[in-house]
Amino acid sequence: MGFSALFLSKYRLVDVVDLRTFVDARGATTIRSFRDDGNQVAAVIKSLTKATDDWIEKKDLPTLDKLIETGELTSGTFFTHGGPFCAKDIVEGNRQFFQEKPLTANPILQAELTSADGSNLILEVPVHPENYITDSAADMLTRTPSLFMVGCLVHVVPPNLIAQAYAIGFRHDQSMGDDDALDQKSVDPYLSDEERLDYKKFEYQCRDWVFIPGSIPMGRSNFIEVNGHKTKIGDSLLKLFLRFVVELKKNKGGWVNVITLKEEDVITNEQGYQQYNLLRDKLQGYLLKKDAKKFIQNDGSNRYRISTHPDFITYEKKKLIKHPDPKIRELTEELL
Repeated sequence: MGFSALFLSKYRLVDVVDLRTFVDARGATTIRSFRDDGNQVAAVIKSLTKATDDWIEKKDLPTLDKLIETGELTSGTFFTHGGPFCAKDIVEGNRQFFQEKPLTANPILQAELTSADGSNLILEVPVHPENYITDSAADMLTRTPSLFMVGCLVHVVPPNLIAQAYAIGFRHDQSMGDDDALDQKSVDPYLSDEERLDYKKFEYQCRDWVFIPGSIPMGRSNFIEVNGHKTKIGDSLLKLFLRFVVELKKNKGGWVNVITLKEEDVITNEQGYQQYNLLRDKLQGYLLKKDAKKFIQNDGSNRYRISTHPDFITYEKKKLIKHPDPKIRELTEELL
C-alpha cells in the first residue's frame, strides 16, 4: 500500500507517529510555517507521509463505514475513509491564507454516508490551509474525485459527524511511480470519468501535477511546483513550457510541431533540441515516474507535448500576465 499526502497536520501527527520523523522540522508547528527552503520542506513531507503510512498499517485503523456498521461511532475514535468529498471554501481559504489576510472563509470537506438503518449521515472535516503541503493542494483537494483521509471523531450527533483530519491525500495499492501504474484499476479514483476517457483517447503517459504560481524569485528565474515540489526554471524554459500548456488546454492532444515553435519565437534555431532536454532535466527529479521523456513527450515526427491531463496543469494567470517577458505575457493571454 502507499499514501500520497495533500494535507498533513503536524500538530496532531506528533502525538501518533515516531518523533524522529520531526528532526528536520526545526520547531515549525505546521507544514507551511517552514522557512522557504524547498529541500527542507520536501524532507519533512516525505518523512511525515511515510510515518503516517506506517502508522495506518501498524494500527490497522478501522474504516468509517466499519464503525457505522458496528455502531462504534464515538468521540475519540480514529478511522480512515476513502471516497468522494464535497469541498467548501477551500480555494478561497487558501487564497486568504496565502495573502496573509484574516481567514473569514471556513474551509471544510464533507462526505455523505449512510447509517446502519439507511438514514443519511454527514461527515464534516475542517481543513485549515496551514496544513496543505503546497499552494496547489487546495485545487487538488477541491477537484479530485476521490480522497483518502485519516481522522479522529470529535463530535457524534447523528446525522452530523465532525472529525479532525490528521492526513488527507491519495491511497493506492501500487505507487504511482511504477511503470505500469496507469494500467492499475486501483488508482482509478484519481480520475473523473471524463479524465479516464481522455487518458484512453489521447494516451497521456503521466499523471503528474504542475502549478505555475507566477512568482519570480530573481531575474529570469521562475518558481513552478511539480507534484508539490518547488523548483525554478529560467524564462526561456518557462516560455517553452507555457506554449505546451496553451496547446494542451486548447486541444487535449497537446502536440506542437518544432517548426511552429520556431516560427512563434518560442525557441530559436541556435537553441534547437537542447531546450527540450534542458526542460526535461529541470523536471526529471520531481516527476512521479522519474522519466522526463514520457512527460515531455516526442512522437518521432518533430512534435512535442506535455503528456499529462490538462486538468493537472494549473496556474495563477493574474500574476503571469504581469511577467516582465513579453512572450510570456503573450502566451498567458492565450490561457483560459
